[in-house]
Amino acid sequence: MKISQIKAFREVMLTGSVSQAARNLHRTQPSVSALISSLETDLGIQLFDRKRGRLIPVPEAHYLLKESQQMLHQIDSIRDNLHKLKTGDSGSLKIASMPGASIAFLPDLLSRFGGEHSGVEMTLSARYSESVLRSVSSQQFDLGLVDMGLVDVLQNDNNDLFGGLVDIQQFRLPCFIAVPRAHPLADEETIDIRDLHDRSVATLLENHAVTRTFKSICDALDVNVRMSFTAEYFFALVAYLAKTPAVAIVDPMTVESYRLLASEAKSEILFKKLEQEIYLDVAIIWPRHRPQSLITKKFSQFFISELCRIGASERDNSDI
Repeated sequence: MKISQIKAFREVMLTGSVSQAARNLHRTQPSVSALISSLETDLGIQLFDRKRGRLIPVPEAHYLLKESQQMLHQIDSIRDNLHKLKTGDSGSLKIASMPGASIAFLPDLLSRFGGEHSGVEMTLSARYSESVLRSVSSQQFDLGLVDMGLVDVLQNDNNDLFGGLVDIQQFRLPCFIAVPRAHPLADEETIDIRDLHDRSVATLLENHAVTRTFKSICDALDVNVRMSFTAEYFFALVAYLAKTPAVAIVDPMTVESYRLLASEAKSEILFKKLEQEIYLDVAIIWPRHRPQSLITKKFSQFFISELCRIGASERDNSDI
């Protein structure tokens, strides 16, 4: 059966007239009659009795009408869904991310993106960066965000990640110092690491690239700091400062997350620019052997623009 045959048959059944069906379908009357005849031939069933120039449907025609209505409705639904996929108003988006960005930064981005693409089903899975790499390289997710300071990167001469199973775009995000409002350094506009001599500092674990860079700068400047608290995630460092006279090196995604979560309550944490340069290296990764959907491409562009924004923006030191 051809769709044109089914549509002609339905119009004849609903209007009771070949001529009216032809007008509705913008066809000639002979072409509609030919479609009905060819449908009967293809099916091997007579659908109409021809009496005095009229088509009288037989019982089998009523059965076919019921089935064809469902089929044409499904075709229309498929066409509508494909149009929504094309315009980015439908589809699914599965993201795996390092835990810190999954607290508030990425949920906020997904919320804003979903506001313009309400038909998209979105999934966010928080995982260790190495787990994100494994999951995306095995084509389980549409894209992932990894902390390059924790990942044991497997690279070849072409700079391929994970044996060429993923595509990658890296970003360097400048770090800041989180300072409690009651801290002696709270009034400083920019903080020099020399200002941290003999002060308590909360840091990531010692194997993280940000911590290694911080310690290297301290050694070069002959600065002695007290490592009072270490954690796996930046956000835990900021939370630790709530009742402790210490400071912490944090990334801009954590700054964004803390500001989002503290928007309705008075925060006691300020974020200051660093005199010395310390960066967090992150990367968006995509499965190389899984073609990107249109919605994945749209979100990727939005995500990249947001990472570029927070990587290039100059933070003010106003209260959160």
